[in-house]
Amino acid sequence: LTYQVEKIVGDRGLTILLNNAGIYVKYYTNQEPDRDSIIRNFNTNAAGVAVLTQIFLPLLRKAAAQFSTDEFSTSRAAIVNISSGAGSISDNTTGSGTMGMLAYRISKSALNSLMKTMSIDLEQDHILVAMFCPGWVVTDMGGQNAQITVRGYYKYRLLTSLWRSWFLQSTSYQRNTMVVTSGEI
Repeated sequence: LTYQVEKIVGDRGLTILLNNAGIYVKYYTNQEPDRDSIIRNFNTNAAGVAVLTQIFLPLLRKAAAQFSTDEFSTSRAAIVNISSGAGSISDNTTGSGTMGMLAYRISKSALNSLMKTMSIDLEQDHILVAMFCPGWVVTDMGGQNAQITVRGYYKYRLLTSLWRSWFLQSTSYQRNTMVVTSGEI
């Protein structure tokens, strides 16, 4: 996989890695233990992202090294992750709830921790690490009761503009942030 990407990007390196994989296998606190369901969520939502990101780090470093400034930007080199507010510890007010969110929540919390850790570890390489939480979107995974339709998502373009202006020229303080649909950072 890296060989194919390297053939495309050449000496420029990889400027943006967008991690957008996600799986949601229902799992409740009050159910029969099922390690496989927890591991399936974790492997896709956290471990897979960690490994894929590590695989592409040499190409991201190559892109970042072409700049002589100390800036962090998506024009230089960035790892952008689609996460979920369900991974927030402080915002968890429903537990696993009626939707069986336990395994999904812990896997997205792990993703959030992974990205915070990588943002610190990759600071010396000037690689921007950012997370974006688009909200609950109607998809095969999100279901029909989600709050945002893909078609209606265009009303959130304002948020995208905020995201772009925030991250295109980020300071080291700003790059350790998560953007959620409310526009809070």
